[in-house]
Order: sequence, then structure tokens, then C-alpha cells
Amino acid sequence: MILAIVNEQNDNGNSQGYRIRTGILTPFRERFRVEVEPSAPDDERISARRSRIEGTENDRARPAVCLREICYGMIRAKLQARLQRRHTMKVGFIGLGTMGASMAYNCLQGGNEMVVHDIRRESATRHLEAGADWADSPREVAEATEIVFTSLPGPTEVEAVGLGEDGILEGMSEGKVYFDLSTSTPTLIRRIHEEAAARGVHVLDAPVSGGPRGAASGNLAIWVGGDKDIFDRCKPVLDSIGDKAYYVGPIGCGAVAKLVHNCTGYIVQAALAEVFTMGVKAGVEPLALWQAVRKGAQGRRGTFEGLAEHLLPGNFDPPDFALRLARKDVDLAVSVGREYDVPMRLAQLTLQEMTEAVNRGWGHRDSRVAMLLQEERSGVEVRVDAEVLQAVLEEERSAGG
Repeated sequence: MILAIVNEQNDNGNSQGYRIRTGILTPFRERFRVEVEPSAPDDERISARRSRIEGTENDRARPAVCLREICYGMIRAKLQARLQRRHTMKVGFIGLGTMGASMAYNCLQGGNEMVVHDIRRESATRHLEAGADWADSPREVAEATEIVFTSLPGPTEVEAVGLGEDGILEGMSEGKVYFDLSTSTPTLIRRIHEEAAARGVHVLDAPVSGGPRGAASGNLAIWVGGDKDIFDRCKPVLDSIGDKAYYVGPIGCGAVAKLVHNCTGYIVQAALAEVFTMGVKAGVEPLALWQAVRKGAQGRRGTFEGLAEHLLPGNFDPPDFALRLARKDVDLAVSVGREYDVPMRLAQLTLQEMTEAVNRGWGHRDSRVAMLLQEERSGVEVRVDAEVLQAVLEEERSAGG
């Protein structure tokens, strides 16, 4: 399609030209009386003669930017429609509960065709009103769509919907994709993956994190395990559900990442309950205590950030803070708890771990060296090459994340 160079008068009376595709101008020829006379190719480059706008008095009174904005708006709309067509898939969604309802709705609003199912049809009212279709069983959802998502309470429901009678696998044919967004077990999703693979069906685990608010707003982490190529192919659909879809590794790795994340949070929650009851019973007002600790070293950064400094690279020397000094601090906190009759079970366990590490002769090393004891008991090392780790950190900093 040949480009036209269109001249307009700006507010200062000066002529300014814009490159515009003649096809875009067609709907506005009559209104703006645009005549385009393309010249012949010159040095195998397409050029265009200038044309002038001879609008009505009202047209000339309009800002010179009007035509440009209209045309640019049309171009943007066409590009968006083209991208939407490119990424649109027919999606099935099973499980419209607290999390699933919002995730399914956002996926539908992302321009995807959708078929939904839930044990309670009324849970789908909003989705049906927005254009989704209803299916009477997980099998019917799978038969009618290219990609199926489930968001279910736990492993029992995932197994029933995935492998049971009238379940998803009974309705899936070769090449179709199933993502489980539920918090489930890596063992179960690996079994479903194995059975699905025999049919040529792709299964990925993709648990989410962000809570009901994140599900509604789209501010969700999605941890995906499975075939990387399938993840890449389906990423646009995942992006309509959450803003941080991340490929973790082979099948089951998403489930493991979710369990590590959630278990950490609840252990920290229990520890916070323990130390805050000790602090308040020892005489500090709750608000003052909360505001104070948020300004300390632990309050200024995320739970997992410190792992990159010591455990992951295996760097415990020289110490940032010596183990013997850290053990002294925990011992003092346990003593205060004992004085005020506050149970300190987690703190006692931590003190025992640190004491064992000191008895190994590690008192002069960094306080995180006590983490090596759990590695020994588990028979695994949690290590990342220091250069690789540094490259990841630099990449995240440059990306602002």
C-alpha cells in the first residue's frame, strides 16, 4: 500500500507533512478531500507526491493534528486487533471459586474465547454474561477448547477432575494443553502428565501466588513446570491471567516452588507470633514494636533476598555477622521469653541448631553457616555458581525487578 505525504497547516500557519498509508485515508477522503497521486518507483523505493487538504471552513478551523491523530488511532486499533487475533485461543476454565472466578474473567477479558465449568453453575454468571459458554462437565470443556485451566481446592479435586470419569483427559485430543493452577503435589501432576503424554496431550503445573486481590487485579505470580516450548507458546494466555508468569523447570517444579514459598511464609508467620508475643509481654507497645522492627535489617528487605549472599553461593567467610554473636542474641531472646512465661518453641529449636553449629567450630564464621546442618541431614546442597547468580541479579536490577 503506497504512502502519501499529506500537508497540513499548523497553528503558526506553517505547512507540515505526515506519512500516511493511503488505505488508512480512504474513509476520510470525502470529508477532508484528500487526493493522492503516487509517483512511479524511484531507485526501487516507493515515494509519493504531495497532496493538499482543501477542507471546509470548519475543517480548517480544527487543529492541524486532527487528521494525524485519527489515522494514528486507526493504525493502533488495527495493530491491536491483529495482535489479539494472533494470541487469541479457545480456553477452557474449570473451577470458579475465590481465585478461579477472577482469573477466568481476566482471561476472558484478554480477548480469548472461553468455555467454563464449575460444580455450581451460578458461579459462572458473570463469565456467561461476558460471552463465555457453559459446559456440563470437565470432559466437555476439554473437547471444546485448545487449552484448559483448572483452579481447584487441592489434590483430591485435581485428581478427580483430571483423571476421573468425564474428566479432562477423557476429552483431550493430541496437541491440546492442560494447565493446573491449583496448589497441589508434584507427585500427582507428574502422574497426570505421564498419562496425558501417552495421548499426545501436554500437561503443565502452574500454581499462582497473589491471593484473591492479585487474582482480581492480575498481579499474580504463576510458577510453571513442564515443557518450555509449550510454556512459550501459551505465554500470551498466561499473561492475561497474571503479570509474572515464570518458567521454573520440568513438570512438578511449579508445584514445588509454590510449596516452598507458602511453607516459608507460614513458618515466618509462626515465628512472628512467637517473638511479638514475647516483645509485647515484655513491655513494648505493639505498634511501636512493629514500627521499630520494620526499620531493622530484616525489615528492609524481602525474605529470600539474603540467600544470594551466603547460602546459594556457599559463602560464609569472612562473616557479615559471626555465628557466636547471633547465637548470643537468640539465647537472650529465649531468656526474656522464659522470664515472662512466653513459650518460645521455634526460638528454642533455632538456638539448638546454632549451638550445634558452634560446637562444630563454626562460631567465627557467618551466622548463616548453621544452614549447612540442614543440608547435611537432607543429603543435598543448595548451590548456584557465583558468576551465574551475579548475572541473574544484574539482569533483574537492569530490568527494575
